[in-house]
Amino acid sequence: MFELSDAKNITVDGKIATVEDLQEFYKESLVNLADLLGVSELYLGE
Repeated sequence: MFELSDAKNITVDGKIATVEDLQEFYKESLVNLADLLGVSELYLGE
């Protein structure tokens, strides 16, 4: 997430990333972090 925050040019499939692309990158990072912490219910809604 720090790398994404500091990046100047982020591309997806050769195009400049959209806000939606960045949101998906952050979401993936947060899901991975939740898994590592054992709190998957945060995104599974359990």
